[in-house]
Amino acid sequence: MMKTIILLCLCIYSVFAFPNEHSGAVQSLVKSLTECNDLFFSNVSKYKNELIPNVPIEEISDQLAYIPVKNRKMHNANYVQFAQPIRYGSLIINGYYDNSLNLGKRGDYYFWGFVIDNSLEEIRSELNFLSWTEIEKDSLYTFNLKIHRSEDSIETWHNNPNTNIGIKTMPAQGTAEKLLLLEKTPDATYLVCSLQGYFPPEVLAIIRPDIVNQ
Repeated sequence: MMKTIILLCLCIYSVFAFPNEHSGAVQSLVKSLTECNDLFFSNVSKYKNELIPNVPIEEISDQLAYIPVKNRKMHNANYVQFAQPIRYGSLIINGYYDNSLNLGKRGDYYFWGFVIDNSLEEIRSELNFLSWTEIEKDSLYTFNLKIHRSEDSIETWHNNPNTNIGIKTMPAQGTAEKLLLLEKTPDATYLVCSLQGYFPPEVLAIIRPDIVNQ
């Protein structure tokens, strides 16, 4: 009898602690994040009713919404933990990270995405539709490296394999770079988009509609 009660409790816990395991909302949200564009914010809006019990959401418009943090410019306030973790397959997603840095002549840096309670190997295995490039052994991987030049139209991004060389250095003057990062730090494991460099407001608005007028 005791064994039955314990098993029942564990089953109940798994339901409430890890909702949306097979949810189309979570599937779409994670996959759209990997593209590092405004589709992510479109999906936050599209699936807000499914996400709201666990994920805080604020609307930008009828078709766009975002996950707010207290202050993306402050180290201790640029992360929000979900009321309950959400699941993407075997991945346990604990919260959302949104960080921005203005480094003056070195450009602007933006990072946004999820904090995941899994190993890098587990994350790479679950997201096996992505072709990861290892930058630092067992700690940093990249995918979908792109570059935008000042002479490009606002929606034009080119493949940029050279970003791997300077992943932790500033982009060249007049260029912006974006990519997906998978990084393990002493504090957490992040699956985040990175946008860095020099770009006009209209380029930022296309990728990060949540930042406009903030």
